[in-house]
Amino acid sequence: MRFLLISRFCTYPSWQGSAQHIRTFAKLLLENNHKIKVISGEYVDKVENIMQDGYELIKVPITYYSSTSEKFCSVSYKNSDHSSLAKEIINQFGPDIVHIGVPAQMYGFIEVAKQKNIPTVAMVHSYEWVCMQKFLLNSDNKKCSGPNNDSCTRCITGYMSKKSRFYLFIYKLFKHIFSANYIIKKDKRFNIHQNVNNSLNRMVDARNDINLFIAQSEYSVKSLMDNGVNKKNIVRVNQWLSDDKLINYAKGYRANKKIIIGYVGRLSIEKGLNII
Repeated sequence: MRFLLISRFCTYPSWQGSAQHIRTFAKLLLENNHKIKVISGEYVDKVENIMQDGYELIKVPITYYSSTSEKFCSVSYKNSDHSSLAKEIINQFGPDIVHIGVPAQMYGFIEVAKQKNIPTVAMVHSYEWVCMQKFLLNSDNKKCSGPNNDSCTRCITGYMSKKSRFYLFIYKLFKHIFSANYIIKKDKRFNIHQNVNNSLNRMVDARNDINLFIAQSEYSVKSLMDNGVNKKNIVRVNQWLSDDKLINYAKGYRANKKIIIGYVGRLSIEKGLNII
């Protein structure tokens, strides 16, 4: 079979879990005689083709956003170059399955796969399929009940620095006296409510374009179902660190001896913190 793997920052020395997932998956597919190609969103100026670990990897340019509002809302920004590149790569390679790791700024490839009726499978690494800042925590670090325009706008504004919030206030207060060119330039950054609305709509389209989600926790399954994904389109795959490993380990361990656990990762249920 032919697999097209799509994610971000899959080249060395990237160490993120999503990069390791793509590299491990690619190696496993190669070992089982499948044909693969990897598309990796990178901070590069132009498309680059390289060989990595025995497979072809294509670096495609994505945009670095420095401001908080632009960074969180970047899921709504379409890259027309990606759509034309996706058509070219998919037509040439002819994948049987498109596998998505990190979707942000890579939606053009998902759309083209959907248009060509190629099955799409997404690995859920975080809550980025339903939450623009990926963690389902609001700016007060409290658990978010789920996305909607007003609460997401408040959340993103809360994550902005005091300086940016001040600029936002001044911009809204005196917007009517700024030049048209200045307004067009700044609206993308400061028109947060509209950006949030565009991003949430874009995420709905992306979720609808995925045939199968692979989730690692019950809460991930619930968050997807709460946001319109049919349960039959989600499969739960346990993390390596599961309840039975800790329970069985504890049974054979002396009660008076401390258990030392090293933990590296994000402090979230998605990383198994509730089990620890």
